[in-house]
Amino acid sequence: MEEYLVRLKPKPAFEPSIRKLPSTAIKGERNSSGEEGSGTALPLEEASPLPSRAPPGLLEPARPELYNFRFAAGKAFKEKLVRLAEVLGVENPERNMKEVLERALDLALERKDPQKRQERRLERERKRGAPSGEPCPGEIGSSNRGASAPAKSRYIPLEVRGRVLEQAGYQCEFSGPDGVRCSSRTGLEIEHERPFAIFQSHDERFLRAFCPRHNRFSAERAYGVDFIRQKIDEKKRERASVPSVASEPCT
Repeated sequence: MEEYLVRLKPKPAFEPSIRKLPSTAIKGERNSSGEEGSGTALPLEEASPLPSRAPPGLLEPARPELYNFRFAAGKAFKEKLVRLAEVLGVENPERNMKEVLERALDLALERKDPQKRQERRLERERKRGAPSGEPCPGEIGSSNRGASAPAKSRYIPLEVRGRVLEQAGYQCEFSGPDGVRCSSRTGLEIEHERPFAIFQSHDERFLRAFCPRHNRFSAERAYGVDFIRQKIDEKKRERASVPSVASEPCT
């Protein structure tokens, strides 16, 4: 709706800038409650404290093809932004944040996005001259991937994971009793419709892409809520018991 409205009445576009949040009340400026400042900057001990939470971020369309972004971040974020600009060769990052952040997003997606990984894998196969046409065993369209022998590990090979996610359209495949499919595309996990602990199989006919919430819901239906909670607690204790490398004394 907002995108439609800005077609009729565009909003001003923000100018890139980085500035520090004020820590004192100044005369003529109004605070968050609408009250005017007292006259001069107050001593630190008398100044009203900053809110315990930073103001919420803003993401809204300014024009059909342009969005305004605004958020607060700490000093460490600012230092990382400046350093990234240096690494990327972008001068004056305060005025060129869009370029810095867009290139950072491109780098992160290239490395982390399963869709990008799948595209690279298919491109490598194409360059190697892999046969096209009918799918090979295990490719999308094959019905018995992983069905021939019990799997030795819960680890799902990246190429299998990539095919399952691609077939799901990179969206959670869980559907509720009303038949409505979950719209989540965040943190997708591979769900075994036939529980792995019982069938020891990565047969792609029974693999689905689920969001973390529905993956846990499915596991609780198969193994029970108490069992899953116990396994989660065990994992947390294992992680907590592993000593940090930084805390180990040097020899």
